[in-house]
Amino acid sequence: MTSGRRPKPTALKRLNGNPGKGPLNENEPTPPPDEFDAPEWMIKDARALSTWNHLYPMLKTMGILTIADAGVLESYCSAYADWVRAREHIIAHGPYTTTVNKAGAEYISAHPAVLVGDKAQALMAKWGAMLGLNPADRSKLQVNLTTPDEKDKWHGVFSQHG
Repeated sequence: MTSGRRPKPTALKRLNGNPGKGPLNENEPTPPPDEFDAPEWMIKDARALSTWNHLYPMLKTMGILTIADAGVLESYCSAYADWVRAREHIIAHGPYTTTVNKAGAEYISAHPAVLVGDKAQALMAKWGAMLGLNPADRSKLQVNLTTPDEKDKWHGVFSQHG
């Protein structure tokens, strides 16, 4: 097993303008782009589904999403939903909880929602990086919009997510 950074997919390198100027892997397995729906479990999680509905068309339009990436996108949407729920709980109840130990002494500790939120945020960073969603990857993306049709294709794709 090698250490160091995970290699970036060739599609993301192309969108970034190949900043390292190294040779691109022209033999990288590239699953064909395909239409696919959110998984059925997501229907019961409105927040994850909303995230899917926001990200799927954007990633599809960017040309970096294939059927092989469905699990990564599902995982990101799930982690995002967990993070938002944790944040909402922390806002409503505070980040700390008071606990009484066996000896009867009270002590203050981080609320479990803080730990859930932290874990979800770490997973969002992991999955988001794989999809080119983190701010560092996004700031490197380059899209050449040379024709009116291409400009129309991108209109509204990056609208605010609610």
